[in-house]
Amino acid sequence: KVETGGASTPIARLGIERISMKTDLIPPERMRAVLVESAKARLLNETSSFVCTNCWSYSEQLKINDLPDRPKCPRCGSSAIGFLKVDEETLSPLIEKQGQKLTKAEERLHGQAMQTAKLMEKYGKAAAIALSARKIQPSDVRTVLEKQPKVDDRFYELVLEAERKALSKRFW
Repeated sequence: KVETGGASTPIARLGIERISMKTDLIPPERMRAVLVESAKARLLNETSSFVCTNCWSYSEQLKINDLPDRPKCPRCGSSAIGFLKVDEETLSPLIEKQGQKLTKAEERLHGQAMQTAKLMEKYGKAAAIALSARKIQPSDVRTVLEKQPKVDDRFYELVLEAERKALSKRFW
């Protein structure tokens, strides 16, 4: 037994310091910055389908990061580009039919394309970034973009908040 008069030995001090380092909380502003950066990386790396809702003869799968700030149809020049989280096989019948008799699923996709095209036309790439968030609806995206149309840290924080709300709705 070592008598220290109540003081920690040098080795005990090292152990205590190591343990206390593990329990230190990350400062909130640092945590916020980490969350924003990870959301930015995740959202910009999402790949989605884009379709012209004006001529219905253009569709493309693109990574959000590769999207121009103001997307336009290379065929007709329209900025009414719909955003869909579907693969090309799901999207191709919609384009081939060009408004002819659609199935219920195709009608739903058509409606989504039209709804998201309005957001894309007004807000450009910012709308695509927000629309690529998890479980988020176009109405939630509109709310985010009305509060913060410019893509910056506050924009990403609002998108994260909308994702959290959408996820919490699923569990209630």
